[in-house]
Amino acid sequence: MAEVSRSQTALQSQSQNNASPLSVAASLVNQNRDPVLNAAGLRSDLAALQSAFPAQANAMEQVVLAQMSPREQGEFMRSGTAQTPVAANDPGPSTATVVADLTQLTLDLVGIVEPTPFADGSNAIISLGRSIGSAWNGNWGDVGGHLLNGTLSAVGIIPYLGDAAKAGKIGKWAQTVADAVSMAARNPALRATMEAPLKEIQGLVNRIPKGAIDSLPHGRSRIS
Repeated sequence: MAEVSRSQTALQSQSQNNASPLSVAASLVNQNRDPVLNAAGLRSDLAALQSAFPAQANAMEQVVLAQMSPREQGEFMRSGTAQTPVAANDPGPSTATVVADLTQLTLDLVGIVEPTPFADGSNAIISLGRSIGSAWNGNWGDVGGHLLNGTLSAVGIIPYLGDAAKAGKIGKWAQTVADAVSMAARNPALRATMEAPLKEIQGLVNRIPKGAIDSLPHGRSRIS
C-alpha cells in the first residue's frame, strides 16, 4: 500500500504544481531512498507513472537511472525488468528506431574499447539530432531521453569519468538488444539487418577489459 500511495502522492503533486512527468519520475528516487534505495518500490512506482504517461515512459526510466549510483542501478535492474510497458496493441519501436539505437550502442562500446573522442562525440551529435527530430515530429516524450543520452555521451569524452557516466545507459542498452532480438524473431526478413550489428556489439563486449566491465552495475550478462 505504501508503494501505491507514493505513486498517488507524486501524481497529485504533479497536478497541483504543474510539474512535468519527468520531474515527478525524478522525485520517486529520493522518495524510495530511506536512506537505502528500495529498488522494488521504486520500480513499482515508476511503472505506475509510466502507465499514466506511456509516451514519456522511456525518458522517465532514463531520468531515474541517471540519479542512481552504479550499485543502485544494479539493484534496480535485478528487482525486475526495468523496461517501458508496452500496450497490447503497440507494435513496438520502428525498425529505423531500433537500428539507430543499435548504432548508438555500438558507438558507446567503441568509446570504452577505444577511448578516443570520435565515438562519444559522434554519439552526442546523433542524440542531439534525434532529439530535434523528435521535437519536430511532436514526440516530446522521446526528446528528454535523447538529450540525456547525448549529455552522457558528451561526458563520455572525458577519460575514466566518461566510462562511469555510461553506467546511466545500462537500462537503455538492455532494452535496445531486447528490441532487436524481438523484432528479428517477429520478422525473419529483418534477421540479417539485426544480426550484423548484434554480432558487432557482442565482439565489442568481449573486447572490454575485465576491470571496466566489472565496474558497470550488473556486469557482462546484461548486454551479452
